[in-house]
Amino acid sequence: GMGSKRKKVSKIFAELKLTLSERSFWPIVATAKEVLFVYRGPVSEKMKITPQTTKTLRIHISRISG
Repeated sequence: GMGSKRKKVSKIFAELKLTLSERSFWPIVATAKEVLFVYRGPVSEKMKITPQTTKTLRIHISRISG
């Protein structure tokens, strides 16, 4: 919306100091049109929990060793 600040995923990755190999597998939640959440990064204003929130989705992220 008006006044909301957008960041490119590449800028978030740089701020998180991720290596190129980490970036390939870093968790991102997105719709077909926009990024909603980058793990350890900022949360979209649309996704923040407010007093008006009626439904939530919990996502568990764990490292897969291999």
